[in-house]
Amino acid sequence: MDDSNIAFNDGVSFIENNLSGLVTITNNSLTNAFYQGIDIFNWAGTLDDLVITNNTITSSTSTDALKGGGIRIIVRGADLTKATIDNNTVTNFPSGVGFQVQAGDAFGWL
Repeated sequence: MDDSNIAFNDGVSFIENNLSGLVTITNNSLTNAFYQGIDIFNWAGTLDDLVITNNTITSSTSTDALKGGGIRIIVRGADLTKATIDNNTVTNFPSGVGFQVQAGDAFGWL
């Protein structure tokens, strides 16, 4: 899907499970992604514990070069049991947001 520094976002079907279990993304310096700094999109499975901490995520300041945001988590038809998003520094992203979390069932947003 979107080109991102860290991307688990393959597929757009109702069965795609990009990640499961414990996921830890910690102590990274992520710069100049075309879309998201961190992008997780799950249609199936369970993220038991998602930890995103102590990362520095920056983008270009040009609105022509960037279309996304710092951290995007979408679980649609999947489960997210627990998440910790803490102590991240997200700067710039003039066309997007610092972080975005969306959840819902596979056929519509809750």
